[in-house]
Amino acid sequence: MKYGLGRFPSPPDPRDYQLAKLLEIAPVSKYSPKNWHSDRVLNQGKTPHCVGFGWAGWGICSPVESNYHNTDGHSIYNKAKLYDGIYANSPGSTVRSGAKAMLSKRRIVSYYFARNIAEAEEFVAYHGPVVLGIDWYEGMMQTDTRGLIHPTGNLLGGHCVLWKGVAGNYGIIRNSWGLGWGVGGEAKILLRDLGDIYHNNGEACAAVENPVAAKGSLMHELYTSVVNLIKEG
Repeated sequence: MKYGLGRFPSPPDPRDYQLAKLLEIAPVSKYSPKNWHSDRVLNQGKTPHCVGFGWAGWGICSPVESNYHNTDGHSIYNKAKLYDGIYANSPGSTVRSGAKAMLSKRRIVSYYFARNIAEAEEFVAYHGPVVLGIDWYEGMMQTDTRGLIHPTGNLLGGHCVLWKGVAGNYGIIRNSWGLGWGVGGEAKILLRDLGDIYHNNGEACAAVENPVAAKGSLMHELYTSVVNLIKEG
């Protein structure tokens, strides 16, 4: 295979499904671009380190942009393996283990999983990107003439990508397979297709940047207050 996969579904943990609380508290930003800016495409190569690269890609993306590179993707993955439990001896990792790795590295202060695709879509449209874990099919290995990928053909495994935008009936994802995949490292997928594959062990996770990394940011101030409110509630 030209590109590496390597995502396992995170074991369910109801304590983590709190993205709805973030949506209730955080105001809708009139400045939301619906396609969050990211100035760097990462490349995991053929490694199974997509979870580490999904989180590193999240760190690069606005509204709070930090400095992540390929080495960070590998490092986050290696740290995530310490939290993998039943997957510890298998190549690949889970989105939750990646989030725990980010916590242990003090790159984030908290993380929140969506309960369903609607919550994830709303967050991406108005608040920021999410780390997305989904099944990956043959029809998603390359884009069609419209820049779309399709969940058709054989199931190849699990993959972790960054869901960074919503445009009409499409979701916009940033992969970690370099500039040679998709259109400059990105692709569109019909929201109905994304919903279908999400319902089969899919997951979406957002997080709050470490206050040190995001110091002075308006988004940091907002999310710091949100985290405090959630803890109090």
